[in-house]
Amino acid sequence: MKYLLIITLFTCLLSCKKTDTTPTPAGDANVQSQLFNINNSDWSYVNNVYSYTLYTSLITDNVLNTGAVQLYITQDGVNYIALPFTEYPAAGSLSFNYEAKTGQIAIYADANYTQTASPGAVTFKVVVIDDIL
Repeated sequence: MKYLLIITLFTCLLSCKKTDTTPTPAGDANVQSQLFNINNSDWSYVNNVYSYTLYTSLITDNVLNTGAVQLYITQDGVNYIALPFTEYPAAGSLSFNYEAKTGQIAIYADANYTQTASPGAVTFKVVVIDDIL
């Protein structure tokens, strides 16, 4: 019985196929990025929500189906924060969110202010990763 177990285990080990587990080399991903500056006067304001649409050729149907779109905000050009993001100025809160479609990203800034002040001049970075599935 002991020998039968050893022979069975040995046979199973020999019949297993090795799969390629080689990691993808660094820098081999299909990643692109683009910076956008939105001026204070560029924002549209409807029903307590500011909005702006960024147009970019980086976002294709293939990216939306098999990749990823990420949006980051910066106010100093050095530190980036991933959206969705909420900041809490003294007068209330301002929540940033986005929606990606082919060729564009709609950015929403939900203002819960005691006054209707625009989000101001803001820089966004769009990061697109193609074919991750």
